[in-house]
Amino acid sequence: RFMSNILEILERSKSYLEKKNIEKPRLVAETIIAEVLQIDRIMIYAGFNREITNTDKSLIRTKIVNIIDNDYSGIEVDNDNLKKILDKSIDYLLKNNIEEAKLIAEIIFSNVLNIDRMMLFTKHKDVLQEEDINRIRMYLKKVAKEKFPVQYLLNEQEFYGRKFYVDKGVLIPRQDTEILVEKALEILKDIENPKILDIGTGTGIIGITIALECESSKVIGIDISDKALEVSKRNKEV
Repeated sequence: RFMSNILEILERSKSYLEKKNIEKPRLVAETIIAEVLQIDRIMIYAGFNREITNTDKSLIRTKIVNIIDNDYSGIEVDNDNLKKILDKSIDYLLKNNIEEAKLIAEIIFSNVLNIDRMMLFTKHKDVLQEEDINRIRMYLKKVAKEKFPVQYLLNEQEFYGRKFYVDKGVLIPRQDTEILVEKALEILKDIENPKILDIGTGTGIIGITIALECESSKVIGIDISDKALEVSKRNKEV
């Protein structure tokens, strides 16, 4: 016999959500059941012997599956402010074993809301539009479930305080590559009108950054890939 009363449904739902690493599984299960049965959450325990119709069982199962498939670390976020949704997003990425979850979530929010990442904290109390929430959900799911690099998703990478264009045709510059730029600039400061050859320029980010930071330099970037040259040219023009 498959789930007959409220208590059985609650316990099995909770166990299932636990296995799927859903945060606060009992609360999530209680909320779904109360919503389907149109009762207050506290009344679940008062009427624990209540028999559940097959229609309600099916609806509860559907909602639980949706939580698993489209988990956004919470059931409702529409009335939450930016800070709460950002925190839920970070938790969601962490549960899906995404490294640098906080940074990735902030990058997504910054892109969707068109706010400098470092200034997000000034908007923590803002209530987000449904359209923006849906875009954020979509991006988070691509990163969490499909392991799609956020840089390719947004066609953007921050490097040395600037934003550059990237896509799947080039490698994503790592943040620790900034150390290479710093070392190069340290060497170049003692050279008058330095000339730099950036072999395998890729996105062009390294050469362009050096050229911008060392205005007296002349930088030439070369690459065997036409796609890389296309991307580097785009970044140069920006």
